[in-house]
Amino acid sequence: MSSLQAHGQALRFTISPTVQVASVGLSALAVILASRQGQLSDISAFAAGSAVAGIASVVSGGGTSLLFVTGSPIERRAVRWVRWRMTAPVMVVSSFAADMVLSHAGGVSWYAMLFGSTAVILQSLAALEATALQRDHRMVRWGACVMTSRAVPVGMVLAGITYSLSMAIGPLLLLTLLVVAARGGRSADDDTPLHSTRHAVRLAYRPSFGALSILDATLIRAPFVVAPFVTDALTAGAFAALLTAQQSLSAVFTTSLYTIMTFRGGKLDPGASAFYRRLERIIVAMSVPVSLIAIAAGPFALQVFGLGSFADFGAIWAWISLSLPLVTLSRCFQYKSMSRRDESRAIFQLTFITAGVIAVSIAAWWSQSVVLLSTSTVVGEALGIASWLYLGLLRRRRRKGHMQNERNAGSTTGTQRFES
Repeated sequence: MSSLQAHGQALRFTISPTVQVASVGLSALAVILASRQGQLSDISAFAAGSAVAGIASVVSGGGTSLLFVTGSPIERRAVRWVRWRMTAPVMVVSSFAADMVLSHAGGVSWYAMLFGSTAVILQSLAALEATALQRDHRMVRWGACVMTSRAVPVGMVLAGITYSLSMAIGPLLLLTLLVVAARGGRSADDDTPLHSTRHAVRLAYRPSFGALSILDATLIRAPFVVAPFVTDALTAGAFAALLTAQQSLSAVFTTSLYTIMTFRGGKLDPGASAFYRRLERIIVAMSVPVSLIAIAAGPFALQVFGLGSFADFGAIWAWISLSLPLVTLSRCFQYKSMSRRDESRAIFQLTFITAGVIAVSIAAWWSQSVVLLSTSTVVGEALGIASWLYLGLLRRRRRKGHMQNERNAGSTTGTQRFES
């Protein structure tokens, strides 16, 4: 490993987690402030709009973000071309149309849903610029852009501006800052030629990555979409606030695991491989006490969010907090499969997770139970972990059976030769 590579990896493992933790804190602070101001309906509508745009994003451009991280320069160029010229327009039309329909059916604010969709669309464009900065080891610029884009919405909420508008301004500011910060240093993919639109589309889409992205977005967004149909807008907003906080906390752990996956994509010496394995174990282990602390601090957390008067929200907070170690372990398994180029196993796992989340969400809608909806992540991730382990056991037995057959065949051949 060269000194430049070692320096880049050190930067990513010091600056990246620090920025991620601070970003999560600012996002949670914005939710808490808006919740205490009584903007629960606005939070619910924004979360639903974000969920719709998130699903539209992976349907129209599924897998392109993963390919931008792991692909060649010409594949990254193709992803950038497709994201700006095809995916973004499709997201705008499809998500805005869905927002108008769902806002009418669910009785939530249509403009807050539009702001939520706009935030996701801008975030999807900013993600490419952020990845390019990280690849070029310009971590300080990236961190400054992210922190500024998170701090400004918090100030806007403090000033009394609606949560949905404030959170839509954040990604717009982030995209603008990243584009400005990228000047003066261009990635290798910027000058890679593309021969035609068909050429760009063919390079940018990989079916296995697309399937992974669609499943991942569905299992994350489904509870937000279903919540307004399970209960009233205020309760749905309170649920969305707590679930957003949990997913932000989970992102601290899963982003670290994702970074390890990107390093495993290259050639590592045995010492580095052992280091990353130990680091994975530490990250997974740390999620357990954090989850227990969050559960124990449930009453205090509800008071901080201003949700102490809502019935059954103690149980909802406990179920949401319990999902943290399951999400962390599940993503550890998933990223390990992907780093080994075993996308089929990761797809198998995410299929079970998504099926569990959707099944529980449908049951919650049928029974009109927010508490049941809060268990969807726990049920889905537990099924995903079990499926990953089960598939590994089947493969191990298959390999042992194949090796035993080969030994038996060799023994039979040797006996026949001896007798002859």
